[in-house]
Amino acid sequence: MTRNRLRWWQPPIVMAVGAVGGYYLGGVVAVALPLGIELGDPLNPKGPIIVDGFLQGGLLLAVLVSALLISRMTPAELGLCRPDLSDLGAPGWAAAAVALAGVALVSANSLSAPAQVTVLGFGVSLTLVAFCFVFAFLGPLAEEVAFRGYLYPGVRSMLPVAAAVVISGLIFGAALAYRGYPLSLLAVLAGLGICWNVLRERTDSIVPGLVLHGAMNALVLVGLTAQPGVSLATFAALLAACGLACLVRPPA
Repeated sequence: MTRNRLRWWQPPIVMAVGAVGGYYLGGVVAVALPLGIELGDPLNPKGPIIVDGFLQGGLLLAVLVSALLISRMTPAELGLCRPDLSDLGAPGWAAAAVALAGVALVSANSLSAPAQVTVLGFGVSLTLVAFCFVFAFLGPLAEEVAFRGYLYPGVRSMLPVAAAVVISGLIFGAALAYRGYPLSLLAVLAGLGICWNVLRERTDSIVPGLVLHGAMNALVLVGLTAQPGVSLATFAALLAACGLACLVRPPA
């Protein structure tokens, strides 16, 4: 799939180092900032937002440095390019349809339990903007670059397509267990990961999965925050980033 120095064992190691390092650095920064943050306080969302932001940022930075500078992958090989829809075929369209259904299911479920509204407040605040940025922009970008752009080609280099699609999708679902999601939701997310891997394989791009992932997170935020303006504005920023990625030609 790529003409570079990527080896199958590199992505899991790099991703683990980046995510774990970012997680602990975020904890240190959250406690060190003069914001009165106590990690583990369910009534103060600032700490988890900072920690998760550093986790996602560390993951993204580690993957980009390793992929672009060490493995010598190009942005197009990382999937940051215009999707080639000419070879989408029945598997690709089926994956897109299932992914849309999964996005709708997860989004609808969030609308029934707006648990964060009382924590974040009803008005627009810096905390709310940071929450939306981390959850609807940085999170989808980091996870799609890492799991679809970097991990999937590594797994694909040693396994047949079908096995690589399923295994890396299951890894994606399992990796999100740290958020404390119920098993049923993790299963849905793993299924979405499989669908987004199919789109990655058929289009040579992570953009389709990134758009669907970002849309799902933005719609979940609408339910969690009751602030559709901020949530959808963050998604618009992600769409702009996808547009920039589409300026790059797919790998030959």
